[in-house]
Amino acid sequence: MPTNTALMAELLRAMSRLAHELLDNGTSLTDAKRIDMVKNAEKLAIAAREPTENLYFQATQTAQNSSIRTAINMGVFEAVPSRGMGVTVAELAQELKVNEHLLVFLIPANRDMFKQMYDFLGLGVYTMPQFLKSKNHQNPIDYNDGAFQYGHRTTLGPFEYVKADPERIKTYNSAMQSLATIGDAAKSAGSFPYGQVMGEGKIVDTDVMIVDVGGGRGQVLTAIKQVFPDLKGRMILQDRRDVIEDAKASGLPSFIEPMAASFFELQPVRGMKAFISHCRQLFSQRSCYPHHYRQ
Repeated sequence: MPTNTALMAELLRAMSRLAHELLDNGTSLTDAKRIDMVKNAEKLAIAAREPTENLYFQATQTAQNSSIRTAINMGVFEAVPSRGMGVTVAELAQELKVNEHLLVFLIPANRDMFKQMYDFLGLGVYTMPQFLKSKNHQNPIDYNDGAFQYGHRTTLGPFEYVKADPERIKTYNSAMQSLATIGDAAKSAGSFPYGQVMGEGKIVDTDVMIVDVGGGRGQVLTAIKQVFPDLKGRMILQDRRDVIEDAKASGLPSFIEPMAASFFELQPVRGMKAFISHCRQLFSQRSCYPHHYRQ
């Protein structure tokens, strides 16, 4: 039997209220309420499972990820789009010369994004318990000595590791674009009151409006411009030189100013009205933020 029926009932009532608002009133959910629905649904699934089922669910995530990575190795993601129409598992297995029954269990996903998550970040994540144990569970602050280096058995930092192989660079940049698309950059763009800042009448075209630190191919700045087309001021994209060159080669909008820079060094831009930092996703505050705030 489920372990917490009272919680299940509470969550169902909360989801029912959201469902009535969506269906009965004919309105769309706000982003905040949509997130609430997702959280409640996830909590409901946990509450409805037996404790052993929850443990099994968590334990099998690695196996599911491994299945997706195996599908990439098989060439599934190259084969499926080439058809231009539906294809059966039997046809796909014959085309790829792989076992049909094995293929049935593999799950589709974005190829480059998943390669990036599994091959690049995955090893560091999977070996983090051993790494932290080797450091007596102290907070790691050294860019060149972390779980990433431990898992990959390298002395290179994450970006240096990517830069050492052209194929890694290609996969990394493609994956970052995919993550931005899945994360819906336009919604993120609307979360800051750029319009209010612009409406103060103090921004002119020569001012620096936004600096996007570690912004990849400029997908967030592009989304901001789409949400606020009348936004004035310069929009500066900062990233590693190789990433900036790739972004320029891919075709940056004319309103974006590309700038090669590192968030481990002093911020070269002064007087920006806002900055976006992607640094915390991989590095500690001690590694990043002091350099952003120095003016």
